[in-house]
Amino acid sequence: MNDISKHLKETSNVRISGSMSFQSVRPRIICQDGESVSIQAGQFAYSAPREDGLNNYSAIEAGFPSVAPPDSWLEYAEDVDNLTGTVYAYLPVEIAQEFIDAHDGIKEK
Repeated sequence: MNDISKHLKETSNVRISGSMSFQSVRPRIICQDGESVSIQAGQFAYSAPREDGLNNYSAIEAGFPSVAPPDSWLEYAEDVDNLTGTVYAYLPVEIAQEFIDAHDGIKEK
């Protein structure tokens, strides 16, 4: 299991109310070198699939990285003129994992 899948599994917080399910916003990923990024997935995120409570997504929503991400993220950016202030929709997990790996993995809590 890669770091992102592990993070999604450990931070899944689905609440069901009547016929609706709600996924809380997951905490930012903080990398070993101090850089960070928001990684979200579920019904209300730009992820594939768009279902709550899973940990095996093929694409996730990344947002607001603390440093400019690699060029491989550009085609997924909502605002290519503000690389640290935008969301990256349907970003393949493998490409997102490259960012985590480049920053020495997720910092243990």
